[in-house]
Amino acid sequence: MFQTPQLDFKVQGGASTRLSEILAAFSYALDLTEGQSAGHAIRACWIGTKLAQAIGIEGAALRDVYYAVLLKDLGCSVNAARVSQLFVGSDHDLKRDFKLLGPNPEHFGEFIMTKVGVNADDATRERAIAHLLEHAGPIMNDIVDTRCTRGADIARQLGFSEDVALAIAHL
Repeated sequence: MFQTPQLDFKVQGGASTRLSEILAAFSYALDLTEGQSAGHAIRACWIGTKLAQAIGIEGAALRDVYYAVLLKDLGCSVNAARVSQLFVGSDHDLKRDFKLLGPNPEHFGEFIMTKVGVNADDATRERAIAHLLEHAGPIMNDIVDTRCTRGADIARQLGFSEDVALAIAHL
């Protein structure tokens, strides 16, 4: 059975809390920010850790898998304002709905036509749709790259191993 790292913190009143417990609770905020259902990060973490165990990963490498999968969405909030501005709408709703797209490029066009600026005036909506249709590839690549780079930077700042940071960077 996988044991989370024994990194304990004393909190006021003398109670002891593991880092893994704090981050598991924090992961619910990442789920909300990313437009995922509550518990997504925990479920992904459990699956990723079980898969790693099944192929024989153990020790520090298994710990790194645990934290990399738990914190895979660490950089998701970095693009919230940009997504909201580009799509002229709630970044939370857009991220949630974007998860339902299939791999067909036509689906992205349909998504843009039905989701962009639905509450904006016609001129604003038309400008946003035209901009996204013309520059969709570079825009989406930049959004993903920024998210992954920032997530890796945050993991490093929190003191996680370079392997954890690189896993997040390559999400």
